[in-house]
Amino acid sequence: MMTSTSTKATFLAALLANNKSQNRVQAQDVFPEDCLMGFVGLDFDYFDFEKYPTYFDDESFITLAQAGTYTGPAAMEEYVRFVSDSSPYFDVVEAGPMETKLKGIDGDVCIFSLSAIGRYTSSDYLVDEGSAVDVASHSKIFYNAFENYIEKIHVYYEVGYLDYLFDYQLDNSNLYEFLCKTMESPCGLDIYDGGNIKKLCEKRKKKKLCEKKKLKKRKKNKLCEKKLKKLPTFNDGSYVDGDSFGCRALHGVFAATNPSLHCAHIAFEPFPDTNGKTKCSVTEGVVPDDLFDTDDINQFKTFCEVNGIDPSEGYTVLSKKGAKDV
Repeated sequence: MMTSTSTKATFLAALLANNKSQNRVQAQDVFPEDCLMGFVGLDFDYFDFEKYPTYFDDESFITLAQAGTYTGPAAMEEYVRFVSDSSPYFDVVEAGPMETKLKGIDGDVCIFSLSAIGRYTSSDYLVDEGSAVDVASHSKIFYNAFENYIEKIHVYYEVGYLDYLFDYQLDNSNLYEFLCKTMESPCGLDIYDGGNIKKLCEKRKKKKLCEKKKLKKRKKNKLCEKKLKKLPTFNDGSYVDGDSFGCRALHGVFAATNPSLHCAHIAFEPFPDTNGKTKCSVTEGVVPDDLFDTDDINQFKTFCEVNGIDPSEGYTVLSKKGAKDV
């Protein structure tokens, strides 16, 4: 989970402290000092959304292997907001320790690695409302020093945390209700099988009652929630970009604020969105090893160990409140 780099002094100190041996980085078209000075001057902050048009161009993208790729400043912002305090899932998001290194240079592009810890306090949409969890993440940031913008970002979390978030924290009645309400309004999707409602009414011989909006709405929502519960949390192990509950929990946040684009993604029968893309249908199956090498993973695991997080899980629960019924 990305964490804010809003504490500029901390970020700058971490960057400089971990890049004293600049001669170990083989420069081609730019030098290490160009990378460091340019990137610090860009003043990059994951949560400074107003500056996204400055940080990125229309072809920039962010990728989490298990969740997909988001291209352009607006889409990238939506994705990052999912893990910010503007998300309905978290009441408070606080930045913790971070470690930034200049990993290498490829032509005009400086490759930075950023390991960070964020503290996330659950909202009432999560099963453990009020719980605080420290989450470790690793980002590989590709900064174009010549044109002064970020071309792409690769993000990594341990599968253990993805399991905890999507298969435990998000698995509760409050979230099912939120998703079904979003599907119905503002999305205007068919959240139920109308035929099933009709048969149920005929079977119980209460046609008049079934015509009443409140009863019909209650039945519709219950059928919607049952459908969500029947969906797998993940596809192919830990992916939330296919036909799954996890994908709808992710895109449901986007659909609530940008229905014209994302409602297509959370439908039970996904269809192409306004950009012609169909999501929450078939996982792309991006392999984390294609985005991160052994050095990246080792840096991340060492960072976790130094900061008291089990590197095989990628998170630590600091305080846990009473769980809701699911």
